[in-house]
Amino acid sequence: MKKSLLFMFMFVAVLGFFSCQKDDIDNSDSTTFELKLDKDGMISSPKWLAAKVDSIAHSMEKVFYPDVLKITAGNDFYICINNPSDILSSSSSSSPYLYFHKNGKRINPLDPLLNKIRTSTSRKIIWSKH
Repeated sequence: MKKSLLFMFMFVAVLGFFSCQKDDIDNSDSTTFELKLDKDGMISSPKWLAAKVDSIAHSMEKVFYPDVLKITAGNDFYICINNPSDILSSSSSSSPYLYFHKNGKRINPLDPLLNKIRTSTSRKIIWSKH
């Protein structure tokens, strides 16, 4: 009984931590996007992307790192993170992808730009843990 209460408390605390986390993490240089990896092959820069990928991976019981895609739409490109926790969830109301401007600002699901990004055929996986 005590173990299950402790587990439930820890689960709620972790869930609260991730839901309160800011979507927009300041990037020191918001005009450029340069993906850099550390010696272990993990994303080290831009910091907002490294933090978002880690938070998604560690929010699950088993750590699944999401793929990161670069989507070109019009004259610009956007970053898409494949969110495995939403893919594995039974909820059909959530999108399994998170979309960001290259400076780290999350694109609102109601933004009309999102339809243009989703329908773009210019997609490239720029990082995968697999």
